[in-house]
Amino acid sequence: MLLVLGAPEGKIQPLDIALAVGAAIVYSIYIIVGNQVTAHVPPITASAYIALFDALSFFCFWNWFGNITFSI
Repeated sequence: MLLVLGAPEGKIQPLDIALAVGAAIVYSIYIIVGNQVTAHVPPITASAYIALFDALSFFCFWNWFGNITFSI
């Protein structure tokens, strides 16, 4: 990573490191649990649940921040 991005110019924040490690742990758990759950669920049902919870997460994000804009 250091070779691609170069040395950091600013101060490294402990909160940033904690959030990055936390995201990695949550995603790892998501992958492990998702593989175990989808082994026993038909693909169409799993896709429906994924779409449902994705829509709910976007809805919660939109309500929390008040506005979602996409700039191109």
